[in-house]
Amino acid sequence: MKTQLILILLLLLLLHVQPARAAETTQRVYLPLVVTPEVSPLPMVNEIINNRDGTCTAWWGYDNPSSNSVIVPLTGYNVFSPSPADQGQVTYFLPGLHTYLFETTWIGGDNIHWTVNEYTATAHWFTCLHPTKP
Repeated sequence: MKTQLILILLLLLLLHVQPARAAETTQRVYLPLVVTPEVSPLPMVNEIINNRDGTCTAWWGYDNPSSNSVIVPLTGYNVFSPSPADQGQVTYFLPGLHTYLFETTWIGGDNIHWTVNEYTATAHWFTCLHPTKP
């Protein structure tokens, strides 16, 4: 009797079938991904704000003219200057125009540059001090 019980338990373990899962309620969308794009995303400055404390804040976005999403990791190809090179910039670029995605604040005198592949956007300190009037 013990032998039969052990055999049945072993058989059940070998034939273990997981219960059917309920259908997933979320739909996943996978966009094509290009790591080395034919057309690079174009970084851009959306707005520069004088904080009136000796600092300026720049809002950044980009335009990805490709129909594919693009990854540009934080390397020499996706950097800010002056340092630090990583200032919270995006690394995953969806197709199309995307504005006001993140901000950087910097202290007096220097311009700040965001370079993505071969394109650079510059937030000018002079623009912060002397904004154009609408």
